[in-house]
Amino acid sequence: MLHELNLDVRRASSSRCWGPSGSGKSTILIIVAGAIQPTTGAVYLDDVDVTEVPARERGPRHGVPDYALMPHMTVFDDATWPSLP
Repeated sequence: MLHELNLDVRRASSSRCWGPSGSGKSTILIIVAGAIQPTTGAVYLDDVDVTEVPARERGPRHGVPDYALMPHMTVFDDATWPSLP
């Protein structure tokens, strides 16, 4: 179960979602991307309710990370690459 969440992320910015396994990080991203529907509440993008908008018509995407994508990097290097100003 996810608790109430208000998240404000600027367009074209880079954000990270940190937390322990099972805390809902992927679930939040998958709901925002539209792959699953929230059981309560709504998803707003640019102040528009997109809760019922199909995933293919939304901007945000969610990809499952693969630790082998950057095997030469440490977890810290991978999470902070590329460096943000």
